[in-house]
Amino acid sequence: MIIPILLILVFLLYLLIPDRRPVTQNTVWTYWHNPVPPAIIRRCHENWRKVGQLRDIRFLNAFTVHKYVKTGELLRFAEMTNTEAHKSDLIRFYLLRKYGGIWIDSSVFFNKPLDWLPEGFFCYKADRFSKEGLICLENFFIKSPPEHPFLVQWAEQTEKEFTDPDYKTNNERYRKIIGANADYLVPYVASMKLDKAGINYESAEKDPYYDTEKHGWHNTEQFCRNISHTTRVVKLWNLQRRECSPDIVPLTSSFKDYSPQSVYERFSPKFEYIDGEVGEVDMTYVISMPDREEYIKGVMEQFKCRYKLFHAIKPDDLTTDDYENMSETMNPQNKMLHKQMTKLPVCLSFFMCYWDAYKAGHKTIAVFEDDIKLVASIDQVLGAVREFKKLPEGEILFLGYCWANCEQKFEHVSENLYRAPNNVQLLCNHALVMKKEFLKKFMERERPNYWRTRNDHTLSDFLRKEHIGKFVTPKAYINQNRAKMGSNNGNHDLGGKACDLTKS
Repeated sequence: MIIPILLILVFLLYLLIPDRRPVTQNTVWTYWHNPVPPAIIRRCHENWRKVGQLRDIRFLNAFTVHKYVKTGELLRFAEMTNTEAHKSDLIRFYLLRKYGGIWIDSSVFFNKPLDWLPEGFFCYKADRFSKEGLICLENFFIKSPPEHPFLVQWAEQTEKEFTDPDYKTNNERYRKIIGANADYLVPYVASMKLDKAGINYESAEKDPYYDTEKHGWHNTEQFCRNISHTTRVVKLWNLQRRECSPDIVPLTSSFKDYSPQSVYERFSPKFEYIDGEVGEVDMTYVISMPDREEYIKGVMEQFKCRYKLFHAIKPDDLTTDDYENMSETMNPQNKMLHKQMTKLPVCLSFFMCYWDAYKAGHKTIAVFEDDIKLVASIDQVLGAVREFKKLPEGEILFLGYCWANCEQKFEHVSENLYRAPNNVQLLCNHALVMKKEFLKKFMERERPNYWRTRNDHTLSDFLRKEHIGKFVTPKAYINQNRAKMGSNNGNHDLGGKACDLTKS
């Protein structure tokens, strides 16, 4: 019993002892009522230190806020509002007015160090509410010297709005501009009535809300999976806080290099466009190593189509950080990938083709590896593609594969096509045709550039998990020419277990 009692006494002592550390212009204030905030908020706080490089951070909650805000003031705030968010509005103005420093909402994170703030007062402007000649300010990020004239006016005007019994009537014009959240965003309404001369502000929609504006305020799923990490600051609002994984918050300043779009931008110069006819698909992608380029260009002449040649990513294109952040290559527990340095480059090369097609919005694409050889006529290959395009339930076509359980029941649907059972595993991705519907699902999955397994297993597992309509030809129409070309990634299978469905 003694130890728990001592711990309680230490905790109470901590609450009672005032914080005597000096406050500077770089002191950061934040408040979360509950002393144990959600995981994504805790991750944001960790981000402030590791990426924002903030040193003096005062994390306040309902038990510690009295160290800086007098009890009488807290009681006065409680009389104005019983909403924790509104109490937080009043607390931030009090802290900045008395002490100065930087207020940052707990649901903010950084993509780069906070070393760019101007001298004097700074905050963000809400472009979406700045209409009819009015300027509306955001209050989730404010830098202010103590007793700054504008900060004092804003604080006093906000308190006036909170205590106005006719708030809705007296602010009809501003509430109409802001819309449904006007009675929640009281400090925003207050800011619209003030003269902004002599203060610094920047567009929130061009920095912390850039990705939110890009994907739509209520398109949370798209936002969570496609944050660009190119802005200095990101502000998460309520829906995003609840629905996004904490993983979206970076803990290193290089995190942006591992977002899907950033990976794409990094390696996109490796694409080379080869002109030709449109062909049966919108775009064909060919992944090639330098020593196989002449061979694959010769094969592609048979298709007479335009295509994008992707000069494959190689191990020496990647760093140790790349392997650690994008794969399990450095994880000794992963027996399949540990120290297999060619696996991630293969995954990334395919990802580049998929992402390029996804961003371009192509309806159908083909993806070929550089060692393919046709074992059926070109007419049969193109016929299979034409039949596949007509199947409403078809999302991916394997023109060749190296392994499947041929004892499973494959459904014969057309001259050149069989539907593969959902639970059958199809391995080897050397000749694929995909539709837009599939690419959207595959590229919008969580962390589409991260692999815990090999490239073909990643695809096969996803197809089975999501019950994707997958189709194959009666026999492999396209094989890998490994007898002649060998293997660049440690796979030496010369045919594996592909099915001959004509015998079934």
